[in-house]
Amino acid sequence: CTGEEDLDCTIRSNDLPLASIAEILGKSETWISVDSFVPHMAATLGRPGIVLFGPSDPRIFGHAGNVNLLRDRKYLRTKQFWLWSQHEPDPDAFVPAKQVVEAVLLAVGDPKR
Repeated sequence: CTGEEDLDCTIRSNDLPLASIAEILGKSETWISVDSFVPHMAATLGRPGIVLFGPSDPRIFGHAGNVNLLRDRKYLRTKQFWLWSQHEPDPDAFVPAKQVVEAVLLAVGDPKR
């Protein structure tokens, strides 16, 4: 979103209209996102992908068609339905990068695996 640090991604939504995000999802071999509106939009489009969960519970907010990555349930918020702004961020709550890369390689059918 506007004002966030640029991560030099291949495609980033950067305040795109929802129709444009849906179009990108429809053309993607796979996608990866933190728990946000993107996995929910993708689920309505029938486009499974990879979701990085931290303090949110994928048993509540995840979709069965996705690869829902959760580091450990000990990092989950005790009050799952409170606003994100009511919780202190914890970068340790997210899965390590190696686990994310493994999930992406599996999703795209990496021939080297």
